[in-house]
Amino acid sequence: MADAIEGIVAHAIRIRFDDIPADVIATTQSYLLDTMGLIAAGASAPGCEAVIDQLVDWGGKPEARLFVRDRRVPAPAAAMGNSLMAHALDFDDTHERGDMHGYAVVLPAAMAMAERCGPVSGPEFLRAIVTGIDISYRLGMAIRVYRGWHPTATCGVFGAAIAAGMIARLSETELRNAMGIAYSLAAGNFQCILDGSLTKRMQPAFAARAAVEAAVYAGAGLTGAKDVLEGRFGLFPLYELGDYAPEYLRDDLGVRFEGMSASMKPYPSCRFCHAAVDAVIALKEAVGFGPDDVAEMELRMPHEAHDYVGGPYRPGDSPQVSAQFNAAYNAAVAVFRGKLGLAELEPEVVLDPAIRALADRVTTVETDEDYCFGPQDIIITLKDGRTLTQHVDVMLGHFDKPLTREQLVAKVRDCIAYGGAPASDVEQLLQWVGGLPTAADALAGLPTYRVRSEAA
Repeated sequence: MADAIEGIVAHAIRIRFDDIPADVIATTQSYLLDTMGLIAAGASAPGCEAVIDQLVDWGGKPEARLFVRDRRVPAPAAAMGNSLMAHALDFDDTHERGDMHGYAVVLPAAMAMAERCGPVSGPEFLRAIVTGIDISYRLGMAIRVYRGWHPTATCGVFGAAIAAGMIARLSETELRNAMGIAYSLAAGNFQCILDGSLTKRMQPAFAARAAVEAAVYAGAGLTGAKDVLEGRFGLFPLYELGDYAPEYLRDDLGVRFEGMSASMKPYPSCRFCHAAVDAVIALKEAVGFGPDDVAEMELRMPHEAHDYVGGPYRPGDSPQVSAQFNAAYNAAVAVFRGKLGLAELEPEVVLDPAIRALADRVTTVETDEDYCFGPQDIIITLKDGRTLTQHVDVMLGHFDKPLTREQLVAKVRDCIAYGGAPASDVEQLLQWVGGLPTAADALAGLPTYRVRSEAA
């Protein structure tokens, strides 16, 4: 049987904008709006300013924008910088079955290539995004056992290279070579998550940069490995020891679009932590209690989720990252503040001794649930002896429990305000994303933010 990448590339070459259902386009537009808001918010997140400064300092051919600076840099550098900011606050989409993020890799690569290649129509741009996202998520879904690779990067680089290659109008042979080049650049691991390091937010950025490079090199005639997914040393035999679900790589291409199965995050933290926040907010609204009333809390979560976010809260060298990837912190801050937004990631909050003390009274327990995004429970024991219990079967933001349009726009407004960009940028974003299906130039009208770090 031919390697699955052959059918994927043929599908990417064949699909047209008119082949994509209207609801898929509408959902994609919502995620584009979400991701562009996140770029503004992430501009001043720890590590981002240093990377953006370095990319600007290196200079090079002014091909594409860094969307928080009035500067153009080489397309791979633009893809890297914009991806870094989009993912920095861990507020971007999550495909739960694929256990990965998609838009923070695919969109920056596609935008950089669109600016490099000259005007690309809105339909052409949307066609590439839809396809790149679908392929990224399908690759993530094909993984059966997580062995420590980071699918956002190791799978996302292929979807982003598909999108970049489609925008560059590569031939089928060239796009197949781009997949081989992307495979040589694929990387990413979970150790940075366990260690709470800033490279967590850099791995998608490395993948976005690699995707642009792969498409450019393929267009220049460089060749890559052909059987990159299922060959003897392809992605799944090598990275996954041959244990994978091939049906996700082949079935219903162009019929089922996995972008419809993504979740939009209501909180800027690891998705594994969101059930705890949902539960605390629900209990506070139903019962009414404060941090002084809480004796202890117990969080019950699937064992894989527990492996990543179930440890004690220790801020470490990167307190913001540690807070984002710790369920005890997420639960404790929700008790104190009744929410978890961008303000709850500020240093004075993540290092607040009172919140840390409450997080120390949180016990996490593994359940035998196999699905890492499966149901969770929280049990809160109050000092007056009462016990409050909340079960969370579906987290807010899941496609079965989506954010409303109003909640999405409010999130984008918060992101723009948090980044220090003017409120008028929100209206410009809304006009931009709404006009994409008929736009002659997909990136015309997209604002370049004047954020806090640049204004300073």
